[in-house]
This record gives sequence, structure tokens and C-alpha cells, in this order.
Amino acid sequence: NMEKTELFKTIETQGNAAKDLLDEMNLRHSNALLIQETGQAVAKILNVNRIMDTVVAMVQKHLYFDRGMIMLADQDKRRLQFISGFGYTADQEKILRGTAFDLDNDGSHGHFVRSFREQKPFLVRNVAEHETDLSARSREFVRQMGVQSFICVPIIYEVESLGVLVVENNRYHNNPAQSEISLLMGVAAQTATGIINARSFKRIQESERQYRLLADNISDVIWVIDFSLSKFSYISPSVERLQGFTPEEVLALDLSDILTPQSYEIALKTMTEELIR
Repeated sequence: NMEKTELFKTIETQGNAAKDLLDEMNLRHSNALLIQETGQAVAKILNVNRIMDTVVAMVQKHLYFDRGMIMLADQDKRRLQFISGFGYTADQEKILRGTAFDLDNDGSHGHFVRSFREQKPFLVRNVAEHETDLSARSREFVRQMGVQSFICVPIIYEVESLGVLVVENNRYHNNPAQSEISLLMGVAAQTATGIINARSFKRIQESERQYRLLADNISDVIWVIDFSLSKFSYISPSVERLQGFTPEEVLALDLSDILTPQSYEIALKTMTEELIR
């Protein structure tokens, strides 16, 4: 009987160990998927708000937090503003959208602002233990939001702080762990890359619009040619006034249709020389 009892205990211990190992493997797999899916998603999206919505959706899917959000700095880096989140009630989200965390106020020393300024993460397992460090405004905000524990990590691109990623629990159980900070820092890094790519794409679009506005209204003819096809890829509307052809008619022509044979040979030679430089 004693041998059977010991055997049952051994089997139970091994079973618990196997379960713990399986849970750890599942957790690692979920974490790897979070980084992978986040990276793939932000690489394809070129709109900042859509990137934020996608990232918080990934965090909600793969991590066990009650709530989460992303706040980004405004253009002048004067305040942090709520962009996207999950797990908040309509009233709580209204509070978040109406609350600006001042970055240019020396008296602002909450964890969100500090994480942005100091470019380091913060893990708070029990908010009540930190209430004395908060301003009256911050304490009221914490009370309204009902948060008990949270992790806040900065969103940084190279040396520039862009915002913060925050995950929260509104219950004392399931406290955040130190190991989760590294995972969230990885997510924040992917997010930062996506933000910069989206902003760069937007600037390119704006420059393109400005160039096209200039080209479409200038009196001289501006053209862009595809050397590989010997065809125009753009020609300004002024060509119709000067040459009598609409832009659409010119774009349908090959360069050899426009130039004399001798001029075409010279043009090809010039283009070839430019290409091999």
C-alpha cells in the first residue's frame, strides 16, 4: 500500500511537471506568434491608426491582460494622447481620449510620462503602493480607470521616443511578470518601425502631390520617362497647349514615335551613358 501511495505521488508530480512544461511551451509559442504576427502586420500597413489598432488586437489575442492601449506623442512632443486600446468601457475610453499626459511639464512624473522621457519600461504590481508618488490629478485618473497593476514600455525608434505601450490588470490576481517586459519591448520595437514607415510613406505622398500640383500647372513641359521601355510614364498637361497632343496620347506613344530616327539614336545613346554611370 505504501509503495502504491509513493507511486501515485511520483506519477502526480511527474504529471504536474509535464503540465507545467506544456504550459511553458504553449506560452513561448504564443509569444513567438505575437512578435511574428505583429512584424508581418505592421510591415504591410501604411496608416498609423490602423497599425495601432492591429498591434493592440495582437496583444489582446496573445497575452493575458485585461486591458491595453497605445499612446503616441503629438507632433510637438508636448503630450501623450490615447490612440487605440482594448478592454475599456465606453466611459473609460472617453476619459482616455479626453486626458492628455503633459510631456513639457516638469511637474509631470507619472509612469507613462517617465517611460517616454527616460526610455525605459516600468512594472507596477500594485498601484496602491505608488499612490503617494502621484499627483492628485493622476490619483483621480487611476481611481476612475480602476487599474491595479500594469506594465508600461516606451515605443522607441533609434533614439527617438514615439509613445508608450501599456497593458493593465484590474484585478490583483494575474499580476504582470518581469519576463513579460522583454516581450512587450519587442512588440514596441516592431510598432515603432511601423509608425516610421507609415509616416515616411505619408510624407512621400504629400511630396508627390505637391510635385504633381506644380507639374500640372507649369507652363513648360515636364516629363518622366521609363528608360527600360522607352516610354513616358508622366507628362504635364502643358504638352497639349505646346504640342497639340493630350497627355494620354503622348503616354501611349513610344519614344521612337515622337523623335526622328537620328534623334532617337542620340537619345538612346545618351540614356545608355546615363544608366551605366
